[in-house]
Amino acid sequence: GGFVAKTGSVGFLGDKDVMDPPFTQVNLAEKTIETFGDGSQTLDNILVNNPSVRQGGTILQNDFTIRGIKTSVGSANGSSIYLNGIPGLMSQFTAPTYAIERIDMISGPNSGISGTGPAYETTSAGGVISFVTKKATNEPITRYKQAFSGKGHFSEYVDVGRRFGKNKEWGLRVNTENQNGKTAINGAKVTAQGISMNLDHVDKNSKTNLFAAYRHLDVQGGQRWFSLGSGVTKLPKAPDAKNDLSFKGQEKETRGYVFALNHEQKIGKDWKVFLNVGHNNNDLDKNITGNGSRFTILNNVGDIVGNFVSGTVGGFMTTKNHTKNTYGQIGVNGTVKTGELEHNITLAADKAHQRRSYRTHKVKAFGGGNIYQSGSLHLTEAIPTIAETTGANQDYWGISLADDMKYKKLGVLLGVHKHSAKSGSFDGTKSVWDPTITKPGYYGDSNKADAVCPTYAMTYRPNDNVTLYASHSENFDQGEAVTQPN
Repeated sequence: GGFVAKTGSVGFLGDKDVMDPPFTQVNLAEKTIETFGDGSQTLDNILVNNPSVRQGGTILQNDFTIRGIKTSVGSANGSSIYLNGIPGLMSQFTAPTYAIERIDMISGPNSGISGTGPAYETTSAGGVISFVTKKATNEPITRYKQAFSGKGHFSEYVDVGRRFGKNKEWGLRVNTENQNGKTAINGAKVTAQGISMNLDHVDKNSKTNLFAAYRHLDVQGGQRWFSLGSGVTKLPKAPDAKNDLSFKGQEKETRGYVFALNHEQKIGKDWKVFLNVGHNNNDLDKNITGNGSRFTILNNVGDIVGNFVSGTVGGFMTTKNHTKNTYGQIGVNGTVKTGELEHNITLAADKAHQRRSYRTHKVKAFGGGNIYQSGSLHLTEAIPTIAETTGANQDYWGISLADDMKYKKLGVLLGVHKHSAKSGSFDGTKSVWDPTITKPGYYGDSNKADAVCPTYAMTYRPNDNVTLYASHSENFDQGEAVTQPN
């Protein structure tokens, strides 16, 4: 019915029919995005159409799990999503879909068929999710759409696409969004503005796609996450959904831009080289909320306080977070026949860099409240000025080799990915970052890690409608850093 697509991207193996790869693959089409997407809601409203996904977000977060896999700090979120095959270009809080044509999803770890980059508070071990941006079609597109949801949330979208050139080899697609108003949650308001541009060029020897976008998002109120304290002996009765469980001044505000460049160039009848480059710059200007974006329920009658660090009861957190991600991948792909056996060979190398800086102030400031009393949570202190500056850098390197072989109805995939990673913390008020963490003024964490992740699989396709397969794949993460003395 147009809700799913039969063909989708499978990492650097290229676009394939869903019956071909030895993985569980679901490609959510534009109709699914438009039907289940809502500007005032989170991405998991759409992703949950894949049965491997479980919802975990609120309007404050884009969190979800794939096959139940979580990180040490929470679920997967927007920062674990690929954009046109490039990792690390989306942020934790912003995963806009107004410029997205398709969402390709592979359940399970698959570092061996895709590039790898650092993510924020998440991992891609549960699966690979790739946004595919809207491109200009052969027919001109000029659309204007309005939407209403919640208590008074209005949104409007403009979508314009044209192809031009002698053979329509050039295409330009521009999308905009504007959101403002109150959501279905009492006390919650979402405001957003965004614009994106997708420029593509296709000829007989090459394909190029450039995507660029800017977005601002502001979310006020909307608290819906809670932890259970030691005084809770049974699951508390659910509160009335009408209750406002936020405090006055609770707000998340983020803004940022992104660009992604993909290029393929033929170098012979059966071979091509490819290049994928991306960069994002995201500022979390306001993050005024309970620590970990949640509050603690203290007892069976529903009393709540902020969940502060170091075991101290009561407190909230204000954070400014600046994140930059840069990624580059280059590779070669081609087909070779050895008798009746056909090989699709890919060799690729990639590098990813992430730099994050924080300005965080944590303070004991909650006067308490109750989940059964709307608007009861309040602050006992003014929101403080943010002064501290800390941060972290991460670098990833990888090299991949894959051979996707076919013999009549039988398929065999053999692949290997070598990963290396380096991470370190720094004090931005004292000096610049040094990965050795040895100079005066440095502190905290440093870590180096490397691993070889194999991928191997076999498929048998007795007819067009059935595929039998068995596969093994692994995921790489940089791991936890070891704290060092100053």
